[in-house]
Amino acid sequence: MQKAVGCIIYAAESKRFCFQLRSNLVKYPLTWGFWGGKSEKNEKSFQTLFRELTEELGILPQIIDIKILDIYKKLNLFEYKSFCVIVRKEFSIITNKESSGYAWVNYGNFPQPLHFNANLILHKKHVLKKIKFIQNNYTKDNIIDHLIKQNFS
Repeated sequence: MQKAVGCIIYAAESKRFCFQLRSNLVKYPLTWGFWGGKSEKNEKSFQTLFRELTEELGILPQIIDIKILDIYKKLNLFEYKSFCVIVRKEFSIITNKESSGYAWVNYGNFPQPLHFNANLILHKKHVLKKIKFIQNNYTKDNIIDHLIKQNFS
């Protein structure tokens, strides 16, 4: 089974999300979507996520938390897990050849044109509920508490 992962990045201090503008060298060029890609042989989802983020962002930011948003499965052929990666604050990204840019935006104010599948995921009721939870529970006022909990638990 082919597996892949993708994520949006949430900055707790600004309460904004980061999207990737896909380059003209990849499938679905010049659409806005998630960071991520296909898993390599025997790679676990989080390993794929960290590898892809490092490749596509130029760095691996300090991650406060990761929340699963959705899992899409097509028979026993394909599986796509989408995540929200939570960081403390917005940061600059050094994109690779897979990206033509990035944008930090308020949820719902998505850059256009949005990748078809990203649009589907972002409008699912259970995903909207998870996003609201993230926005309510990861803020500039309590992010230090999350960092302390993460480092001492």
